[in-house]
Amino acid sequence: MDTGLNIRPVEPKTSVAVWTEVATQRAAARTELPATQVVNAVAETEAVQFNQSGREQVVRAKLNRVIDAMAERSTMKVEQDEITRDIVFRKVNPETGAVVQQFPDEAVLRQRAYAVQQRRAELQMELMPSSNSEEHVSKVA
Repeated sequence: MDTGLNIRPVEPKTSVAVWTEVATQRAAARTELPATQVVNAVAETEAVQFNQSGREQVVRAKLNRVIDAMAERSTMKVEQDEITRDIVFRKVNPETGAVVQQFPDEAVLRQRAYAVQQRRAELQMELMPSSNSEEHVSKVA
């Protein structure tokens, strides 16, 4: 009876490498191109200057003044988020009270607040005895 634990010698198989030239190798793409198809580097040229007309310069100057005026009107507030305890930087328009710019973004604060509340819930579940958790589940259901 053979259990498969016997080591048997393996007879080497002979393989012969045969060189065959494939027809596609003969029709391969050429690597040397004629002079008309070669890409050459362009000689250095002068930098292109963007010249604005007088009207465009006046409009751009007015827009810059309006943007500067709006920036001066807004006030910077630094607050601490109640849930995450993160520092929040807000640029607020004092006339309307609207937030012009905020860092970190409101969506980021909501994500962080969700993560903090999830962690608090996990810690509460760990601290509660197993009997109380069953009562809590029945009360919630």
